[in-house]
Amino acid sequence: MNKIAKKMILLTMFVGCCSTLLLKWVDYSGVQELNGTSILTGNAVLTVLILGMYGISVLFYEKAPKVFFNVGLSSLCMFFSIMFSKFEYWGRFTNKCIGPYVGLFAIILTIVIYVWLNVRNKKPTE
Repeated sequence: MNKIAKKMILLTMFVGCCSTLLLKWVDYSGVQELNGTSILTGNAVLTVLILGMYGISVLFYEKAPKVFFNVGLSSLCMFFSIMFSKFEYWGRFTNKCIGPYVGLFAIILTIVIYVWLNVRNKKPTE
């Protein structure tokens, strides 16, 4: 797989993961509905940092693969932890909305594909 296709797949997966934040995440008895974008607005500086770190890690991966692999993986894990903490805060078993479940599945899938695409091209050291 060429480098441009890999970058496009990784960025598309992350955009798809972020698009799950547009779904309804919480419904307080039909009175108040919150979508996942409240995750991003509550931690604005951290969110910009995570988005920037992931973008840089995908775009400049070839310059220093070990460094940028760790930067990208840590940014995805931070994004997952923010999503999961909000999911736990709002209550996981009382939540009847599909947004958090799809969002958490999407970020886990993104992490797995990120690791798989970056590790499978490694040659064993001799």
